[in-house]
Amino acid sequence: NIGWYDYDYGFNYIVPRVWFHTMKNYLLWGSQNNVRYYYAELYPNWGEGPKAWIAAKLLWNPNQNVDSLLSIWYNKFAGNKAAPYLKAYYDTWENFWENDILKSKWFQTRTQYLLFSNISYAQTVPDTYVQQSDAFLNKALSLTITVQQKNRVEELIKMWKIYKTAIRQSK
Repeated sequence: NIGWYDYDYGFNYIVPRVWFHTMKNYLLWGSQNNVRYYYAELYPNWGEGPKAWIAAKLLWNPNQNVDSLLSIWYNKFAGNKAAPYLKAYYDTWENFWENDILKSKWFQTRTQYLLFSNISYAQTVPDTYVQQSDAFLNKALSLTITVQQKNRVEELIKMWKIYKTAIRQSK
């Protein structure tokens, strides 16, 4: 029997740490290579939105379409009109963790895990990501219909304000 121990930390990072498509790829690889047990130090926070839900869905069946799962989550979370703006917000941060970070000095390939106590990665966040994230979340909020949807997006915006402050302080 093979088990997998993962570091899916999110709480300790000062930007939304999401990698939905990479998550699918490595969980699918694990499934195809007889990994049968999974444990993760996930410790998510509200700002990571669908990350834990996507992980749970993919652990159940790693052959699922990540984009379809995300669409379900965004629509249920904020409504059909706001969903594209949540998608754009999380696409921004997925791009950061799946592409941008790989080019940074913070990213190391010869280590067991990446040091979340070293927040220098926040210095590499483009100002455009901050501006776009503000715009995406505010637009999503303006397009919510129900009180529940509005409250959810407002909570996400509260977490975004913490992220944004941390990003600015790091520079």
